[in-house]
Amino acid sequence: MLYEQLEVLAAIVEEGSMNRAADRLRITQPALSRAIKKLEERFGTAFFERRGKQLVLTPAGRRAYQTAVEVVEAVRRLADELAALETPTRGPLTLGAGLTTLYHVLPPLLGPFTRQYPEIDINVKTGRAHEMVKALETGEVDLAFIAADQFHHPYLQAFPLEAEAVILAVPAHHPLAHAPTPLSVSALDGQPFLLFSPGTYYRDFLDRIFSESGVRPNIRLEVDSFTTLKKLVEAGLGVTFLPQSYVQDEVATGRIVAVPVRELASVRFVTYLLSPPRVQRGTARLFLQFTREFYALR
Repeated sequence: MLYEQLEVLAAIVEEGSMNRAADRLRITQPALSRAIKKLEERFGTAFFERRGKQLVLTPAGRRAYQTAVEVVEAVRRLADELAALETPTRGPLTLGAGLTTLYHVLPPLLGPFTRQYPEIDINVKTGRAHEMVKALETGEVDLAFIAADQFHHPYLQAFPLEAEAVILAVPAHHPLAHAPTPLSVSALDGQPFLLFSPGTYYRDFLDRIFSESGVRPNIRLEVDSFTTLKKLVEAGLGVTFLPQSYVQDEVATGRIVAVPVRELASVRFVTYLLSPPRVQRGTARLFLQFTREFYALR
């Protein structure tokens, strides 16, 4: 009842008339008067005083009106948000994307999605894959993309979207560009490596490859961007392991050579879409369905 009484107070002030306020709220004027009387009794003070036919707010009424506006607006926002849960074609959607997936996954996916659902307001939060998992756990994002060779979590669901080979990326003039293939990881001992920074799924994956092969890599630089890694390889500063599709343009133009590696022949680096067990927001449910269908058709 308190909300309805505050709504009545706001309507009277904004309409400047008991009659117009009653019409706006579609209630009778006696019901309007009873609501204000009960509100005044609840707080033990008068909110209006009559000056002839005019109603004038008391100081307490002015303060109560400010709160009434805030409450009515908050309830309206809540109603919109709850409606968005059931009306997935409009409303907010927050996605998380690891640095490995931001450039390669989202642009070709978001283009057709936003054309089909232009009223969905998409926000993208970026960071390392581990940070995106944490953001999904805490509810900061609705869904998250990461890339890893494997993913396990006690309750988050992981939908594999794409799996691809990992190759050794070397500069076009590098001696390994013309070596008999496939190479062995052990043959790379001593090579200057350019690697993703520690604390990422991709770096964890590479560290396992080195450890299983008994190789201690000569790490020249560690960076947080696949784009930077490719530029450093092109510049001849070292070699690195990359998912094959990430260098297809550079390989096609001869700036980088993709060298097969024996130990990676059966390894697949996977793009995952992560989701909580029960997707609450309707726009997120729609996006999850759209994404899985999009990749199924590729």
